[in-house]
Amino acid sequence: MTGYGSSNLENEEYTINTEIKTVNSKYLDCSLRLPKLFADKEIEVKNLAQKILERGKVYINLNYVSKAENFSELVVNQQLVSSYYEAMIKSAKELNAPTNDIFRIAMMQDNVFVEKANEEAIKSHWKAIYQTIEKALLDCNEFRKDEGKSLQNQIEECLASIQNSLTEINKIEPRRTEKIRQKLEKNIESVVNSDNFDKNRFEQEVIYYAEKLDIAEEQVRLKTHIEYFLKELNKDNTSGKKLNFIAQEMGREINTIGSKANDADMQHFVVEMKEELEKIKEQTLNVL
Repeated sequence: MTGYGSSNLENEEYTINTEIKTVNSKYLDCSLRLPKLFADKEIEVKNLAQKILERGKVYINLNYVSKAENFSELVVNQQLVSSYYEAMIKSAKELNAPTNDIFRIAMMQDNVFVEKANEEAIKSHWKAIYQTIEKALLDCNEFRKDEGKSLQNQIEECLASIQNSLTEINKIEPRRTEKIRQKLEKNIESVVNSDNFDKNRFEQEVIYYAEKLDIAEEQVRLKTHIEYFLKELNKDNTSGKKLNFIAQEMGREINTIGSKANDADMQHFVVEMKEELEKIKEQTLNVL
């Protein structure tokens, strides 16, 4: 099951755009990249995703731009400047070189000027970022619920179609049984009147064909599987894997009915049931 959610927030201090996409996964697998300033908040975001979405492969795309003038200021790393300056003075003296420009050169070295953030602004901006992520996650979860409901409706329609075909097969069964009985009676008459009639073997053959062509048990089991599937489908914590197992059992019963049918009209409904079952199997792949 896929999901999508987004949330945007913009004012004079910042612009925040959050987009979330999800695909099927048995467990939660959250992929995100936060701005360097908020890198330590990653666990907090993943816990939020776990709470709202519970499972799925989650992709969080966050675009954050600060507009605040007082968000940070440049300050001098005094310790680093001193280290550069002292090292340069020492080298200059050893080499008998001029020292009048050393301070200026020391101030030009890497990492001498560092950005110091306004802690209050950071807290305020993170609160806004967190809220947009939360809103996007909730939006994504609603999307998944809507898709799940649509998926459930499609599966229920397929199950209803299989049930209708099974009902039609039940209507055909008396006529099919009568055709089989007439055929057996005709064969019985020819066998009984033959000179090589073997009563024991004849009885075994009758039992064999009666069992081979009887579909009553398969019909009952298929109906039971349909009811069980519907029960599992309506559970809040249903498993796509379990639904697929039930669908496989339904397939076995449908195939057996088809192999025993020996009737063109009945075979037609068997084919229809197989088509609907394939749709169900495809849909269960979208159930988490």
